[in-house]
Amino acid sequence: MAVVIYAILFFILLEELVVLGVKRYINGAFRIETYFLSLYRKYRMKANLKKAS
Repeated sequence: MAVVIYAILFFILLEELVVLGVKRYINGAFRIETYFLSLYRKYRMKANLKKAS
């Protein structure tokens, strides 16, 4: 009986870790995406300024 309880607890823990990992991965990917977007905006603004001048 104890083995079953431990197995259930282990799976709950595993699931929590997986969910945390996925959330962290999504946040990381989102951060990288926003970083590239800001770089792109900066570059585009520079290009526009060159065109204007």
